[in-house]
Amino acid sequence: MIKGLLDSKGVYIREGKVAQSLKRVDPQAYTRRSNNTVDRTNPVPYHASGFGHKLHLDQNEKLVMFGVTHVLAVDGYSGMIVSHVIMPVKNNLLIYEHIYRKSVLTYGLWEQIRVDCGREFFLTLFIQKKLRQQYGSTEIVPYVQTPSTQNLTVERLWPQVNARVNYPLKRILFSMQDRNSIDMTCPTTRYCVSHVVIKLATVGMERFISAWNSHFIAGKGVPLVLSQQRFTTQVQASVVPSTVTATQDYEQQGGSLTHFSEFGIDPLRERHDLIRLRDEHFGVDIGSYETVFTDAVSGSGDLVERALLHFLTLTQRLAQLI
Repeated sequence: MIKGLLDSKGVYIREGKVAQSLKRVDPQAYTRRSNNTVDRTNPVPYHASGFGHKLHLDQNEKLVMFGVTHVLAVDGYSGMIVSHVIMPVKNNLLIYEHIYRKSVLTYGLWEQIRVDCGREFFLTLFIQKKLRQQYGSTEIVPYVQTPSTQNLTVERLWPQVNARVNYPLKRILFSMQDRNSIDMTCPTTRYCVSHVVIKLATVGMERFISAWNSHFIAGKGVPLVLSQQRFTTQVQASVVPSTVTATQDYEQQGGSLTHFSEFGIDPLRERHDLIRLRDEHFGVDIGSYETVFTDAVSGSGDLVERALLHFLTLTQRLAQLI
């Protein structure tokens, strides 16, 4: 950095001379910088031998204040996104059902799962360990928990997800909040905002995943093509426990899980007839969620605001019938 600064000033000195001068002028600071460089160096380069070797799971909470949390799974070798789910609040049962179990039933058992140190992956890791005791290689541990900074295979995807999905929605939601168009302290509003934004974000993620898995990654190739040669261990669906069975097994072993994570309250939750009526009116009055999301990323965003407020109004009106 110092050499770059000197060069920008028109002072050209060899890098070795600069280092010698810094060490002489302030040896303690030089030592600290050197140690910091060593700390940031990964002595063991990342390696995945094939599709099915390592599966990376991670969550994104850029919209968590509006009841939207992403979780996805990426194969370490191909870079292919193999499963994704959006939920109001991160939850062990939903992650197991929609991320881990779906991935294993679709592609087979990965040799190793890699996650951060969050508690939301406990059920997944519990079942991964049990399955790996019966199937797969014994030469690699069934899972690894590391800080997020060491789970870069999946972490590198989030900036693109944010730019294409989360931030366009976040700007509109913040604007509505600033103008007091939505009150996120109201339980009904919290539910309605979360419900609609999850639908919109799901449209965006489906588009993104389709594009990502089909694009060329420098130094790798196309994820979909690379995924064709699979090294996952094929297992019968009957050996992959249902979410209910996995949860019971985990809790019998002394674990504790939150079965349902709530974000706001839907006053129509006990009336499926009114829920269907709400969805029908919303579709007629607003249109598809695909159209609304397109307006968020390439239009004015007015349709998103209209959709949110209309869903809230429909909910409040129908609640009066109960």
